[in-house]
Amino acid sequence: MTSSDAVSSSRTAGGPRLRGVPGDGGSSATARRLRALIVAEDAAANEELRLQLELEPDIDVVAGVSTPADAVAVIEEVAPDLLFLEIGADGSEVVRQLSALPSPARPAILLVTPAERLPTHAFELGAVDCLPRPVAPERLRAALDRARAWLLEHRTWALAARFAQRLDQLEAESAYLDRIAVRSGGRFIFVRVEEVEWVEAEGNYVRLHCGERTYMIRSGINELEGRLSPRLFCRIHRSLLVRRDLIKEIAPIYQGEYIVVLENGTRLQSSRAYRGRIRQLISGAA
Repeated sequence: MTSSDAVSSSRTAGGPRLRGVPGDGGSSATARRLRALIVAEDAAANEELRLQLELEPDIDVVAGVSTPADAVAVIEEVAPDLLFLEIGADGSEVVRQLSALPSPARPAILLVTPAERLPTHAFELGAVDCLPRPVAPERLRAALDRARAWLLEHRTWALAARFAQRLDQLEAESAYLDRIAVRSGGRFIFVRVEEVEWVEAEGNYVRLHCGERTYMIRSGINELEGRLSPRLFCRIHRSLLVRRDLIKEIAPIYQGEYIVVLENGTRLQSSRAYRGRIRQLISGAA
């Protein structure tokens, strides 16, 4: 069964309708509801749990599948908040895979199994709770409360982590040069980084190419590269740095070497040691 089949089966008569899924055109109130995915080999057990969950005011059952393997595919498509998983022969391994997902994408996992088969290591597997069948209404509500608290904690933490990462990026970017001081006779002039088209190493110096003018400064190219934002400049050779946004064309020539053509027609040759950087430029991943 493909993920599309699994989702489509949830729309059929007697099955849950897809709601609250990104892109389905639902209202903002629906989008805030929790999306639940049920994984159960027994269709009757699946239906029983679905009916219980439909009584909850903030939960939409977005799909029901019969195997954990199908669940992994469906999770990528509908991004459920809650996963009710009937633990089976391969269920433990699936739980481990899901627990390894990044926090924003990881659903709260609730295991469902006959009372005599309750796994003693459920929480070690990363499950939020373990429900015995038949699922009593009060036991289900307690598990849902625990899942809501888990989601709030983990997704708040993930948001804080992304915010902290962005602050680190901004701080790092603020440390990069905006202007470069160039000595000219008995004075210093300041060249804006945006004026520099490419940089060439010449011994213990580097030459800044700025349109029709060039400037020499005493610095190693490695040192200068570390002070220029990688969002603006790319190293293509041990002796060359290029402004990313001025690259007009890249042409392969021989075994990992390329010719890089700038907007002004300047042609620069990269080296094989930096072919990874060139490929990143071509793919847009850098």
